[in-house]
Amino acid sequence: MLTTFVEVYERLLTNIISKLDNGGNWIVNHEDKDLHWLPNNENNLGHLRAFFKDSDVPGSFKGALVISKSNLLGLVHDLLLYPHVVFNKEGFLYKDLNISHGEIKFIIKISGHLNVDFLSTDLAILSGIVADNSADTFVVKAYRGTLL
Repeated sequence: MLTTFVEVYERLLTNIISKLDNGGNWIVNHEDKDLHWLPNNENNLGHLRAFFKDSDVPGSFKGALVISKSNLLGLVHDLLLYPHVVFNKEGFLYKDLNISHGEIKFIIKISGHLNVDFLSTDLAILSGIVADNSADTFVVKAYRGTLL
């Protein structure tokens, strides 16, 4: 199940980020409370751990990651896995993630429950995502009385 989740959503996120990107930076942060990004030294999330090391940022860093499109695309795989596998223990989930862009009214929410939500106040963005992707693969649900 985890493998299928990553395969499907990695392609989708890569396509969406590439399509929406306008050259500005992307912001990746924990859902509602800043915690240590890498609270352990487990042998997982290799690209994310390498990104921190190469950027000379300790794993104990708390706060948002402000990164380029190319760095974000290199981390999509690990970010999808992050809430579910950072502890490397079955049943232990870490903080969900939000990915946003300062100039685009759009948020990608990644949950440890193997769920990805796309939120926007711009109906054209959401309609474009729905139109570009197979209805057989994804469940599209409007949020609380909104329309798609």
